[in-house]
Parts: sequence; C-alpha cells; structure tokens
Amino acid sequence: MVFTKGSCRQLVDLSIFGDKYDMPALCNYAVDGLIKKHEQTNNVIISSFAHLYKNTLPNSLLRKTVLATYLCTPAQIETVLEKYPQSLLDCAEFLLDYTRALVKDTTKHPNNDPRRILDPCQYHRHADGEECT
Repeated sequence: MVFTKGSCRQLVDLSIFGDKYDMPALCNYAVDGLIKKHEQTNNVIISSFAHLYKNTLPNSLLRKTVLATYLCTPAQIETVLEKYPQSLLDCAEFLLDYTRALVKDTTKHPNNDPRRILDPCQYHRHADGEECT
C-alpha cells in the first residue's frame, strides 16, 4: 500500500521522522508515496527545500528521491519558481545537487517515460542482505 493522499510536505516530514527514529519501513513508505505522486501527477512540488535539506544528511535517500523527480520533469522547477521562488533561493544545496545531476546528463531515461523512476528500490533503506519484495 502506498500513501498518496497527503501533501508532499507530509510525505517529506514522514520520511524525516522515520529517518530520525531509525524506522526504514516508514521512510520507504514515504518515498514510495512521493514516487507514486510523481508517476500519477507528474508533479511533486516541495514548498520548502530548506526544510528538507536542513533535516536530512547529504547522502539521504529522500534527497535523492526528490532530486530524481525534478530531473525527470524539469518543468516542475518552473512551477516552484512561480509558486515558491524563495524556497529555491533559500536552499543553494538543492540547486547545486540539481545542477550537478544535469551536468551528468541524468535526465535521459531509457524507458522513454519521464515520469517513471526506473527502480524505486534504489531510494529505500535495506538491512544487510534484505531486498524489496
């Protein structure tokens, strides 16, 4: 079951909470919700990148998930610039991550569906030897 009825902010907060209290299943649940929202609506709008980045580590799977959704659909950045311009200005770290990823040319997806993240499992935390089912 994937939670998609809440806002993107709620899913981000759920993942942050799960990470803080070492609850990987909760983090995975929230990440799956963000990915599903992206696949269904082609739109994952984060109104506060500073909040996300302040509460996660640089190698955070949540950061990677959000970044992946924006790389798949660059028009989302336009939407954020229109609705929440200060959000991007307040978080240079996200802009650096986004720029680095663009330079690496990660926007090309072999499945030709820009909304489809190839392997959601790569954004989950797993115990040693554990795999997604």
